[in-house]
Amino acid sequence: MRITESTLRRIIREEAKKALQEMPYADSLESRDSPEPDAFSAVGGEFTVNRSGAKRFASSKKFKTLAKKHFSNIHNNIWLAPLIGSMPSVVWEDSTRVKEEPLRPDGMQRLQELGYALPNDIKGDDVVILYTSMVTDKIALATPWMIFHAMFDTAPENMSLCPSYMQLEDLYNEMPEEKFENPDIARLLNISWIDSWFDALTMASARADEISSVFDAVVEMMCQELLTSGGLRLNLEAVDPGYHEALLALSDIVKQCAVEFRQNIGGKLIIVAVN
Repeated sequence: MRITESTLRRIIREEAKKALQEMPYADSLESRDSPEPDAFSAVGGEFTVNRSGAKRFASSKKFKTLAKKHFSNIHNNIWLAPLIGSMPSVVWEDSTRVKEEPLRPDGMQRLQELGYALPNDIKGDDVVILYTSMVTDKIALATPWMIFHAMFDTAPENMSLCPSYMQLEDLYNEMPEEKFENPDIARLLNISWIDSWFDALTMASARADEISSVFDAVVEMMCQELLTSGGLRLNLEAVDPGYHEALLALSDIVKQCAVEFRQNIGGKLIIVAVN
């Protein structure tokens, strides 16, 4: 049977609509204002509180474009719940920047208590990320990438969604080399190497020379692995060959963390203090 041009156009429209509906970025819920006093989470520095600007950005076309781009690499549908302001009683009660809980029933109840209107099509294995936003400075703006950066910018023991993250615990403690189980990682994380191995990183922050610490570098590696179609990419030719083995060992840990994260986020409410 010959397909007419009008029929073909209709099929294309329907398939395109279906594809969009199946994209992991489901939608952003209408933002709510935090009832708590403004208090910065972990971004540091001096930033001007701009609640109205943060709210506009959270619902902007630019934000949605970035969310569709980055979250297309996550298998579960992701809903975002912007909370304008801060919520120290939620994320700071245990001195952590991120926490997670079952989406049903606890997470849904928490969202309702904060005033979010919850769509009926939030499925049991979907992911809802409740995040704070109250500044518009470029370095701290709550973009989809920065939301994930803040999620991993925490003590490894708080990242229960990927147990292998605990292998990176000594990044915080700056332990002497002999304390590391893996000598390759030990060589890499030695404080004297900081200005050398960052050249192997390829994400935008590294290219702009904005990586501020060893742990910041690892967090950006996690974001690149999870949020880009090519995953983590190292330019080993940019650094001394003596660093290659250590970088590849660190890369393996990052990739394993990403696998665990994707496997464990289904059916979770993830709460993260971005700014």
